[in-house]
Parts: sequence; C-alpha cells; structure tokens
Amino acid sequence: MNIKHENIEISKLESNYDKEVYVPTAFQREADAWSKKTKRGLIRSILDGFYIPPLLFSGNNILDGLQRINCIWEFINNKFTFPLEIEKDKTKLVKFKDMGELKSKILNRFLLKINLTNDDESPLTDEQQKELFYRINANSIKLNK
Repeated sequence: MNIKHENIEISKLESNYDKEVYVPTAFQREADAWSKKTKRGLIRSILDGFYIPPLLFSGNNILDGLQRINCIWEFINNKFTFPLEIEKDKTKLVKFKDMGELKSKILNRFLLKINLTNDDESPLTDEQQKELFYRINANSIKLNK
C-alpha cells in the first residue's frame, strides 16, 4: 500500500466537497452524525490551531474524516452558529459569514490529507477500504476524560 501525504487548505477541501469531488464511502455513519457541541468543538480547535487528525482518502473516496469535512462544509455554508467571544465573558452566536477576519483563519488553515493507493497507484478496492476502515475504528484506543 502506498501512502501519500498532502497539506490541503480548508478552502480547497470545502470547495471540493461542495462539488461532490470527495465521496463518502457506504460503510460510514451519515455525514451529519455529530452534535452541534461536537461541531463547535472542531471549529474552536481549528481557530485555536490545535491538532486535527488526518483525513484519509483512496482516490476521491473519504475513508476517515467524513464528520470533520462535513462539519467544516456546514459551517462555511452557514448551517450552524458558533459562540464567538465579543468581549470578556460575553459571547455571541455567529454564522461563518459574520466572522469578519476570522473567516480567513479558518479558510487558510491546512489539514493533513492522506491518500492511500495500491502499489500500482490504483485506488483501494471496496474490500480494502472496508478492511482499513474496520481496522482504524475497531482497534482505536479511546482516551479517558
């Protein structure tokens, strides 16, 4: 298996998802499985520069990271609000369109995209994708609170 790493700007990731260039695999949860609280947590992590796990692809198929990609797409397309601090101890729920200069901080953030292919550069088969997804999700170790 070949593994290629690419840093991708959120603006490019989001615009490709919008055009359905990136396709969710059939074995993942629905794209909207995350709660608002979890979605807001991802946006906060992006703004604060925290680590975001890599997005795994094989060709245009999303193997891991669908929830993250969908959350970013929804936020940039004003589908949910984010609590933005406007003064000390005062927050206001805003949509992406109302974030002013913070919009570029989100759009210009790079995420790690990993593309997995076979040795001959062909995308993984459906069976290989399912096996990889299973291994990632069945063998992961949950962190304690």
